[in-house]
Amino acid sequence: MKLPLSYVWIPALIPSKHLVVVLHGQRGSSEDFRPLQNDLGITEFNYLLLDAPDPYATGFRWFNWAGNPLADVGRSRNLLSEVFTAIAQVGYPPERTFLFGFSQGGLMTLEFGARHTRRLAGYVGISGFILDPTALLRDLNPQVNAGDWLVTHGTADEALPVEKPARRFRCSARAVSRSTTANIQKATTSIGLRTPGNSGMDDGARWRVKK
Repeated sequence: MKLPLSYVWIPALIPSKHLVVVLHGQRGSSEDFRPLQNDLGITEFNYLLLDAPDPYATGFRWFNWAGNPLADVGRSRNLLSEVFTAIAQVGYPPERTFLFGFSQGGLMTLEFGARHTRRLAGYVGISGFILDPTALLRDLNPQVNAGDWLVTHGTADEALPVEKPARRFRCSARAVSRSTTANIQKATTSIGLRTPGNSGMDDGARWRVKK
């Protein structure tokens, strides 16, 4: 499969058209998420582990905080649009495709997923952030807003303290409609993923944006 980003493909243990597209965090790579199939234990999922476009340290990144992050995120969103067009063309439909992102990948899940022209099967963002809530709400695809979203953040995350994204999620939820709420819950269990630092996985605060 020809894509605009380098990637690792992990086929489902039981052949299917269900797909999870995985976006790593800053300094990470597709290799970080090779254990995901075993960790989740869902035999019908294929996994597409993407590498971000820009080399950084020992891995890659989706945008440069110190440069022009809005422009970088826009470029990365366009690349993800190309990826999703390509995977649909080879038989993985949006309604069976999940988007999963960690850290910078969590931000890209929110920034891209909320704007994408097609609603996906589900969205998971871990330790992410909304870069520009006003712009995201302006560009929001209403069909996607009715989708299934899970956003988590570690309460002990030192790189991005939980309070900042929490405020932005609350503001975004209020702006969507009066009937939309951001429910913040203290998680009692962790997601069993082996990622560098694991800062977003343990005993996290969890939001679910519902209509």
